[in-house]
Parts: sequence; structure tokens; C-alpha cells
Amino acid sequence: MRGVHDGDFTTNMDKTTALNEIISTQYNILKEEIADKQNIDVKDIPKVFIPYKDVQELYNKGTLNIPDDVTIMWTDDNYGYVRQNANDAERARSGGAGLYHHISYYGNPTSYLWLSSTQPGLLREELTKAYETGADKMWILNVGDLKPAEKEIEYYARLSRDVEAMNET
Repeated sequence: MRGVHDGDFTTNMDKTTALNEIISTQYNILKEEIADKQNIDVKDIPKVFIPYKDVQELYNKGTLNIPDDVTIMWTDDNYGYVRQNANDAERARSGGAGLYHHISYYGNPTSYLWLSSTQPGLLREELTKAYETGADKMWILNVGDLKPAEKEIEYYARLSRDVEAMNET
């Protein structure tokens, strides 16, 4: 959950209580409106939780109830460094782990939209580390203007298709 203009999550109630209610409600909607109506197991529906910035702090306190079959996608710090990688318990979850990474960013403290400043070597290092620590279920790349980041996008796509082969080159 993010706030207005991708800001911090805000609510008039306790944030942890609100997030747990939202997560539970969304899960139940998927179960009742898709799984039950199509006679499939809700665990077979892809679901993702992205603990980003302020929500990551709450997640790390252990107060959020994330169902085991939900993929946890780790994020970068908006400068190309992955904030956190999956620990042993997170790697054992049936939902697995993924990665949400920025090549462009609009927000505080610094925006970089029209200039790709993420070096391919940093991409390789951080994405490989994330993959080796269990982020192998799903990767998403956040890109603003495509033109200045064409090389980085292609490199990311090649890494995401086959990290191990790319590490041999």
C-alpha cells in the first residue's frame, strides 16, 4: 500500500491494523470472487506483496500477516541497491520471493527520470545477489522514459531470463 503520489501509507487508524485488514480483505476477495467461482484453489492465483519503504519497516517488525502463498518482492533503494534480501524463513515460503527494481525514479530525495544512472555492473551485482538469495519467482523493472535506459532495460531483461548464463559471460 502506498499513499498519495507514491508517498507513505497514511490512515486514521493504526497502520499495522489497517494493513492487516487490507491484506486479509484482498485475499478473501480473490478467494470468493475468483477461486471459489472457478473451483480452483486460491493458492494457485498469483499474489504479491512488496514491502517498500515505510511498509517494509512494519513487515520487518513481524506484525504483518502475509499469507504463505503470497510472493514477497524485495525492492531497491531507488539507487540500484536492493534494500533487503530474503532470509531462510522467507525462502522457505511457498509464495517465494521476487524483485522490484527501479531504473528511473521520481521522488524524494532525488529524481532521475531522463537519465539512466544505474550502471550495468551494479545491476548485475544486485540482481545476482537477489537471485542467489531466493528472488527467483518474479522480477519487475520500473522504468519511466524508455529511451535513455534502453541498454539497461535490455541487460535487465537478459539477466531476468537466465541469471546463471549471464554470469558466465
